Parts: sequence; C-alpha cells; structure tokens
Amino acid sequence: MSSYTDIRLIEMDQNSLFKTQKIKAKGKSIQTPIKAVDLSKISTRLNINKKMRGVNEIYKQVASETIDVALKNPQAQSTFNYPLNSYSNRANKEEEITLCFLEFKGQDYPSGKQLEFLVDTAYEYSDITPLPLIANMREKEFNEEKYTGFLKNAIEIIKQLNKQPIMGIIPPIGVTYIPELIKFYLKNDINSFCFDLDGKTPISMKQTIRSVMRTLNAGEKLEETFIHALNVNPGRAIKNANVINAKDILGFGFGIDSLGERHKRLKRPKEFLEQLLKKEIIT
Repeated sequence: MSSYTDIRLIEMDQNSLFKTQKIKAKGKSIQTPIKAVDLSKISTRLNINKKMRGVNEIYKQVASETIDVALKNPQAQSTFNYPLNSYSNRANKEEEITLCFLEFKGQDYPSGKQLEFLVDTAYEYSDITPLPLIANMREKEFNEEKYTGFLKNAIEIIKQLNKQPIMGIIPPIGVTYIPELIKFYLKNDINSFCFDLDGKTPISMKQTIRSVMRTLNAGEKLEETFIHALNVNPGRAIKNANVINAKDILGFGFGIDSLGERHKRLKRPKEFLEQLLKKEIIT
C-alpha cells in the first residue's frame, strides 16, 4: 500500500492558511481543523462529546536500553506493551485515527534492530504510522545526511509490510534544513507530517512553519497535506487573569490541521531549579 494519506480539501480561507479537509486512513475519516486527545489522560469511563473526538495521540519516550531488553526478553516486551494496550483501548477504533509517537533516547540514532522495534511498535498502535522521533534534537549538532539516512531506513522497514499511510517528522532543527526535508518526504510519497514544536507555541515558530508551507506550495502540495503539531505549548497562564490566550489555536491559521498535546516537561534554567530546591529544603 502507498504511504500516501487520502486527503480531500473542503474549503480554504483566502486570507490565511486556515483550511477544512477530510482525512481518511484505514477506512476511517476525520474533518480538520481538530484538537487531538492524549489517550494517556482520559478514562474509558469519561464520556467526551463525539464532536470533540477524531484524532488520538499516544506518546512514549523509549530508552535504548529498554529496547535492548525487550528484544531479548518476551516478558519485558509484554511489560513494555501493557500501557500502550491500555491507551489504545481508550480509543474508538471504528471511527478515530490514532497516532503513536515514539521518541528514542540514546547516545546516537537507533541501531538496526532498535529501529525495527520502534517502527513496528508505532505501526501496530497507529492508523497513520509516524516515523520515530529522536530525543534532544535541538541540543545536538544536526547532520542532514545522517538524519536522512535514518529516515530512509525507517521508511524501508515500514514498506516491507505496509497497509497504512506514513507520517513524516519535522523535528526541532534549524529552518535552513526544513525545505530539503519536506522535499525528501514528498519524493517518498509521504504527505502527512508531524511538526514537533518541542514545547513552543506556534506563534513563536512562525518563520519555520511558513518555510514548510512555502515548500509545500512550491511543490503544489499545500492543499494535499495533513499537518499534525506535537508538543504544542498552549501559552502561559497570566496570574489573576480571567481569560488566557489560547496561543495553540492560532496554529490553525498558520496551516496546522491537528493540534496535539505538550508531552515534554517545561525546562527551567539550572540555577532556577537549584534555588527552588534550596527553598523547599529551608521550608
């Protein structure tokens, strides 16, 4: 099966990149724009209005050592899968599209067997298969050739036995590398993308998001793509304010179709944490 996602444009605003689309995957369809639901934060007993549902997220950080143990020990693999099964069962599997994001934590990129494990896991718990994320990308020196090679290997593994679309990852890297990355995905018949905002608001990443949209428009693919935003910061709460700016929602006007949750913890300066720790000890 093609890695391409079935997308039909319904309407597009003339003054922004706000659009309404119908996205189809594995016999299910959703309409954008839409807010994703983090399956780890809901209960099967919680009744959420169907109009608010459609896209689900499963997010898990996976250490290199954890994969190595799971590859050798069936019980460890079962333990690894237990929470994923629990989250997956909270979705309406007949109507909702689930995306399983796995973030690899290691000194380098995953080895061959580790990559197979990550890709197979994401595939089994998704309706559109996201390629693996690499932890701390913004803190590493980005090597375009090495990252592209990693993506090629992941795509080849999926295509060995594939019956669903693939979702490319746009990691938190310099805007200089974004256009070539988008072109790489389009050449591999991928038109669904995950934009990892790394805990930032869409309005703080305007230039990078616009670079993505310009590249898609140049390739005449702007109206044929599905863009999901991951690790989105909804905006800072203002003390004593009755109304909080929903800065994440503004992302729809920049061309984002689906808004995910912020899974990464907010990083504080080391000095701030040390002072906070001292204060708690004194108290």
